[in-house]
Amino acid sequence: MRRTLRSGDRRKQTRIGTHPRSRCVLCDFLRDLCDEPSSRRTPARRAPRAMASHAAAAAAGLSEIAVGGIVADSMLPAAVGSVVVDEKTLSIYIDDADKPVTVQALQDFIIPSIRGPIPLTDIATVEQADGPASIITIQGVQAATVSITPNSDDVGTASATVTAALTDVDLPASARAEIGGVTAQQADAFQQLILASLVAILIVYVVMVAMFKSLRQPLELLISVPFAATGAIALQLISGIPLGVPSFIGLIMLVGIVVTNAIVLVDLINQYRVRGMRVRDAIIEGASRRLRPILMTAAATIFALLPLAVGLTGSGGFISQPLAIIVIGGLISSTVLTLVVLPTLYYLVEGARERREDKGVDPWWRRFGQWFSRRILRRGGPARRGDPTPTTVSAGDTA
Repeated sequence: MRRTLRSGDRRKQTRIGTHPRSRCVLCDFLRDLCDEPSSRRTPARRAPRAMASHAAAAAAGLSEIAVGGIVADSMLPAAVGSVVVDEKTLSIYIDDADKPVTVQALQDFIIPSIRGPIPLTDIATVEQADGPASIITIQGVQAATVSITPNSDDVGTASATVTAALTDVDLPASARAEIGGVTAQQADAFQQLILASLVAILIVYVVMVAMFKSLRQPLELLISVPFAATGAIALQLISGIPLGVPSFIGLIMLVGIVVTNAIVLVDLINQYRVRGMRVRDAIIEGASRRLRPILMTAAATIFALLPLAVGLTGSGGFISQPLAIIVIGGLISSTVLTLVVLPTLYYLVEGARERREDKGVDPWWRRFGQWFSRRILRRGGPARRGDPTPTTVSAGDTA
């Protein structure tokens, strides 16, 4: 896991890495998560620094950037040519042994100007100051990175602890802290898997609508999905395994697995109703006949996943174990609750429809459509006041 501190100001960015309170708070929290946090931020070191004056440099016909470029070029090796060796072109540089690397050398350094050669001290202040030994940039912004390796597999808890530690750190106004590494990758994966779960539920619903030729019954079958999620999360909490990407993959698998038992049960109940059975009798007969197959298929899947759940896969257990635990917990809860809750829900919905048909009462949506047609569209029903009264002419009157 990586936590990055970014700042657009070099002096403030140096202060982030050397601020005593920030280092103390972060290290105290991070040592609870890992043996020793590591940082790519190098310690500050004292070095000569020249600060050019804008007014003095302008009077000499120079800019601050030009002054910095002249001083920097004097410290770098000079390119004098190139040579070809084994069909490779290599540049030749000559290092200046007298380059200004001390405060005194910089004070005596002569730079050209419109007034002729002048010492650097005429247009700049030279002093010994603290500065970074190396500068790290991310997308052009200076940054300091602190990396840790958690002692456990619970990356979420480690990230929450680091975030809480950073809230107590007084960062400069131009600096910001952001999370990176495995935690950022896991957050992106969670967002994609949540979207995949919603798409999986939608696809399953569309397939069941085509199978049952109904919009209502597939919604009744999808009630087993929340039951599966409840059992899966409960078993994961009991086992103490943190939520991760394999757990989300197991939840997506459960969407298709747990609906299978509900489809098998409701399909047989619908077949009995087509044969003329009433809703209550069809539910009793269908549930009694499908109880044993549903329990057998669920038990076979659960026992097949037990070796993965107990961690017999060795080094690959960090992927297979959370997935197996999620599937086992979801199957246990969805199987038990599907055999109890789904028939009850089916009886409440379909039984109410059957009782309305026995009484000759139209459903509410049909009554609303009739009322809408009669009151709003004026189709049928009694005539309103002011409407013309129709006149009936008989054959005898015509004669």
